[in-house]
Amino acid sequence: MSNIKENILRMKDMSEVMTDLAYSALFLHDRKISAEVNRMDKEVQQLEEDTLKMLFKVRESGGERITILNITGFIRNISNSAVQISNLVESERLPSIIKDILKESDKRVLTETIVGKSPLVGRTIGGSRVEVYTKARILAINRKKKWVFEVNDDTRLMNKDLLVAVGNVEAEKILKDVANGKIKKI
Repeated sequence: MSNIKENILRMKDMSEVMTDLAYSALFLHDRKISAEVNRMDKEVQQLEEDTLKMLFKVRESGGERITILNITGFIRNISNSAVQISNLVESERLPSIIKDILKESDKRVLTETIVGKSPLVGRTIGGSRVEVYTKARILAINRKKKWVFEVNDDTRLMNKDLLVAVGNVEAEKILKDVANGKIKKI
C-alpha cells in the first residue's frame, strides 16, 4: 500500500506544479514551459497506470478501492486541465484580459532575474531560505537560455538566472528586491 500512497502523493504534487507552470507558460507565452507541462502529464499518466495495477493486487475493501480510483482520476483531470491551459500558448495572440487576470490574481506568476549583487547568487534555494523569506515558490529557472524544471532546496542560484515563481503581491516585491540586491542579506 505504501507504493500506492507514494504514487498518489507524487501525482498530487506534480499536478499542483503543473497548474502553476501552465499559468506561467501562458503568462510568459513560452512553448518550452508548455512542453514541460506536457512531459509531466505523461509522468502523471504513468503513475496513475502503475497505481491502478498495484491497487488490484492489494487487499482493500470495495469502498476504499473506489475512493482511490476516484482520487487518482481527479488528479488526472487536474493534470489534463493544466495541459489544456499550457497548450493555449500555441494561440497566435493571448487576449490582454488573460494577462491582466494573471497579473492581478492573489496568486500570481512572478518573474525576476537575479543580478550579481543579490544575496542569492551562488546559494541554494534551501540554504538561502528564499522561499521562506519571500513567500514566493520557485517553479523554474531559465539559465543561459535553458530551462531548469527540477527545482528543489539543493538547486543553486546563479547570476542572471531568471526565476519563475508564484506568490502574492507582497512576495513579488520582496523577491524583486532580493533578486536585484536591494535587500543585501536574507
